[in-house]
Amino acid sequence: MAALNGDPVLMAEYDLQLAQLGPTDELLALAHGETDFNEPLATIVGHVDLITLTPKKAEASHIALLAKVGLNNPQIVALSELIAFVNFQTRVAAGLRLMRSR
Repeated sequence: MAALNGDPVLMAEYDLQLAQLGPTDELLALAHGETDFNEPLATIVGHVDLITLTPKKAEASHIALLAKVGLNNPQIVALSELIAFVNFQTRVAAGLRLMRSR
């Protein structure tokens, strides 16, 4: 999401945190923008991209797709919260950087 929002500073921070976790190759591919995954990850990635890039296009059917690939309600809520947080974080960070540059 930081990459989709074009925030290189936040991307670097998330990359650093990810490296400390000893990520799998699949997780590294995901972090670097790959989108060709098996389910349920493919649907999750598509949903994150949709909400981050074109939230006005989101419909109830998109939530139903998440449930169809096996996510339960608490997982869908947690994913939604994560999407909202990171997208909000990128906007706040960008705003603070602009204020600091003045």
